Parts: sequence; structure tokens; C-alpha cells
Amino acid sequence: MVILPTRELAIQCYNMFLKFNQYIKLTSTVCIGKTDLSHQEKALQGNPDIVFATPGRLVDILTNTHGVILEEVDFLVFDEADKLLEMGFKSEVEEILKLCGYSNENRQVMLLSATLDKQIMRMGKLALKNPLFVESQVNKGIPQNLKQQIVKLKGVKCREVRKAILLHLVDQNEGKKMIIFFMTKRECHEVALLLKISGMEILELHGDLTQNTRLETLRNFAKEDSEYNILLATDLAGRGLDFPLVDLVINFDLVTDASKYVHRVGRTARAGNAGECISLYDDEELLGFKKMGRKIMKGSKRKLRIEYLPVDFSQVKAKKFLISKMRKKVRVALKEEYAMRQLEKAEMEATKARNLMEYKDQILARPKREWIVSNKQREQIREQYKKIKTS
Repeated sequence: MVILPTRELAIQCYNMFLKFNQYIKLTSTVCIGKTDLSHQEKALQGNPDIVFATPGRLVDILTNTHGVILEEVDFLVFDEADKLLEMGFKSEVEEILKLCGYSNENRQVMLLSATLDKQIMRMGKLALKNPLFVESQVNKGIPQNLKQQIVKLKGVKCREVRKAILLHLVDQNEGKKMIIFFMTKRECHEVALLLKISGMEILELHGDLTQNTRLETLRNFAKEDSEYNILLATDLAGRGLDFPLVDLVINFDLVTDASKYVHRVGRTARAGNAGECISLYDDEELLGFKKMGRKIMKGSKRKLRIEYLPVDFSQVKAKKFLISKMRKKVRVALKEEYAMRQLEKAEMEATKARNLMEYKDQILARPKREWIVSNKQREQIREQYKKIKTS
């Protein structure tokens, strides 16, 4: 059984496994949220050989479904363990370990993490017995085959100018496979609309999309012969996901968190391949970036190599004018999307009310589902972890 922090990562690992499985024919399933629950319950009741699961959905099924047990699990893997804790899944991880029991003395538990802090060590003591520590990257820091560049936005505070610079950079790097990172879902989507209106084929990946749309995005961008070369994303795509041959990563927003920066730029320059990273920073942000750079390279004999990338502001001015012309179309598109979401929400509420009337007795007869952690409690756990990590 493999436990992963996000639905996207679970699906990608599951799909990778299916390619290997054509030679060994093991039974397998994936168990994630925002997808059909009854199908996953039946699959787990069939006792498959390998399960790829997110902790929340797995604990939900274990708590509320008969005939699903973990006592016979021989291998239990917690991938991206630091991310599991950061997302507030500590209670679910502890529950999974408890439900596995200790009857199987030969069970092997593996804890995989990109970072090793006190919280991970505590989790290791809980999950592991007589652990063997294996470190795959002794030389920490940024890969040598990554070219890092900074566009210095001296005196630039206007977001429209920043967007114009981004459009200019996208044009300059036409044909390259790139990921552009944003801090917010809203700005990510607004820039996506700008690029679509400009006639570009792009993909989006952020939390406002449905699960099916997110999975379709992963499939389309990961294909080697894909027609889509540009992915706009929040930190949802910042770690764990493997996209082949990404040439360029662009940081549209401030990144001063060392681990986030390393994970973002880690989408390129993978497996010995060369890659580029371009970050947009104004004067204040640049100071924070330099501090972060020292933290990243701490303990390394190498220095952080960064180049300043000059920008032709005459072309940027043209892009800003283009954005101003497209502004009305973007507003119209956002209004249409909002109206569509409201309509879908109304239809869903109507369907829910109709089902409640038609199947009232069966619905009321169902036992209430139990939850070991509420959404509010998970948010509190996340905040506590952030404070611990910062201190």
C-alpha cells in the first residue's frame, strides 16, 4: 500500500505502475477523494495486491465501510511524508498505522521525504522499527545543470506590467515546454484567459478546477507528443509530479520559501537533463530571494549561480497595450464562468432535493459517516505545522 498526499500524485503513480504491471499482472486500485466512493469501496473489499491512496479517503473507507482491513498489508509506503504533515494529515497517518496493527512482524514500512525535520523524525519513530536511513542526494541545493535567471522589476509595482513581461517571456521562449507558477488561483486563471484569447494552447492546474479536469490536464501535459507546451499552475504542481522534458520554469510571483523554490525548479533539469528557471522579482522581493539562496546552498561547497535577464521594455509596452485591449474580453469570460458555476450549483441542489424526496427513507436509514478529523481541525494542524517549520 502506497500513501500519497495529493490526488494528482496518487493518479500519476498509479498510471506509472500500470505500465510496469503489464509484465507482472498484479491487481491494483487507486483510492482518492472527489471521485466515486462506492467503486473504491468495492475495489478495496476485493483485497487488491497494491493500493495507491490519499490518507483522508482511505481512513474514511476504513472507518465507514465493512470488510476492508489493513492487517494483511506487507508493505506500507508513505511518500512525500513532509507534505503529508504540511497538509494536516498527521492524525490520518497515525490512524492508518493503528489500523494496520502489529500482528504482521514482517511488514516493511517506508517513509519517503524530501526534507528531514523534527516532525518527520517524530513520525519516523511512530511508523518505523529499527529503521535504515537512506539518503539519495548528499549534495543538497540546486542542480548544476539548471540555469537560473532573474528579471529585476525595478520600481515596478503594477501587476499589469508584470503580466506584460510574462507574455513577452512566453513569446521569447516559444516552442519550449514550460510551467508558469502563481501564488493565487485567481491570477493563474486570469493569465490563462489572456493567453487563450491571444491564441495560445495552454493548460491550467489549480484548486478551482474539478478533479476530472485536473486529471485530464496531467494526462495532456505529460504526453511526450502533446500539443500543449504551457502549463499555468499554483503550487499544486510544485512537487511530486513528474513531467518529462520540461525546459523552463517561470516564477511569476515571489518565492522566498526555500523548499518551495527547490521543488518548483525541480520540475526541470531532471535526470541529468538541462533546464532553465526565470523568476520575476521587484526590489523588496529580491532581498528575500537572496536570503533564501543562502539558505538553499548552506552546507554546499558550490555557490548559487544566478544571472540577470535583460528585458526589452519596448516590447513589454506593446504587450501591456495588448492586455488593456483584452481586459474587457477577460471580464466577460469571468462573468460567463461565474454564471455557469451558479447554474451548475443550482442544478446540483435541485438534484439533491429531488433525491431527498424520492429516497428519504433510505437516506435517513444510512448510518452517519464518521470522521477522525474535521476540516476545521485539519486547518488548525496545518497552521501549527507552519509555525513549527518557520521557528
